[in-house]
Amino acid sequence: MAASTRPERGLVLTDRVRGEAIRQHLQTRLGILALMVAVAATVFYLVLRLLPTTEDAGRADQLAALVHLAVCVGAWILFLLLKRVELRLDKLRLFDALLFALAAGGSLAWYAIRYERGDSDVIALLAIFLVGRAVLIPGTALRTILLALPLPVILFILNTTLGPPRNYDVSLMDEGSVGSYRRWMQITLAFGIVVAALASHVTFALRRELVEARALGPYQLLQKLGGGGMGEVWKARHEALKRPTAIKFLRPEVSGSDTVQRFENEVRNAARLMHPNVIQIYDYGHTTEGLFYYAMEYLKGVDLARLLETEGPLPPER
Repeated sequence: MAASTRPERGLVLTDRVRGEAIRQHLQTRLGILALMVAVAATVFYLVLRLLPTTEDAGRADQLAALVHLAVCVGAWILFLLLKRVELRLDKLRLFDALLFALAAGGSLAWYAIRYERGDSDVIALLAIFLVGRAVLIPGTALRTILLALPLPVILFILNTTLGPPRNYDVSLMDEGSVGSYRRWMQITLAFGIVVAALASHVTFALRRELVEARALGPYQLLQKLGGGGMGEVWKARHEALKRPTAIKFLRPEVSGSDTVQRFENEVRNAARLMHPNVIQIYDYGHTTEGLFYYAMEYLKGVDLARLLETEGPLPPER
């Protein structure tokens, strides 16, 4: 097989197969995150409704309860959709943003509504959510930062416009104490964003390495050699033997059971042939994503199309 003039190092799967692996992983992880948010929000909602309180439930408490209920219902809806409907990658990114907005927006709305009572614990819970999302959802640190960037700005606006919380004795709180309280909220949220960005960077890199390692086993793909209607051929290297290899992948759209069975029979028959003019078959199998492949001897040279283009019709002897 002839190598292309422009190497594509670092590629480990066809774009379609690699994208499908990423899509499946993202949908599974988003479902887990949505379930965690739904369960946590529901449990806290029930606890707050059942616990006795000495304070009168005013209009602010009723509004906070509605916001809390909206987060519960929204999280359950997102979870059920992720569980039952297979979504494209762009739609999954949208669901990720919706779930993020639901949890973050609900937390900040609760904080603003119940600000006078000093319910600052919700900011710590928001920081925990940011870190948990970063660990579960594959994404770059930049995406995590861009999603979370508006949160400290909104919190700063709330802190500077709402005044000191009512549960603090204002007569004992000078301007320095109020400022310290506000700064603590900002620091808590900022710390959560920084940790979340670091977690995203680490988990994203580890996930990418894991997909590559699982997909190829002992082979490392180096560059694409060519492709056709049935599959693609890549130059690879067996990591243990350090042997150059050509690997052919059967395209997912033609990977029906009958087609795969026919290819397996052909590969077995070809592997029995031992002749200088017949290419040697080393191995065959399926990737963890279900893609059929077989590994064969790598030969340097030009392909038949280029040979005919440069030399014209070939004599029968050749």
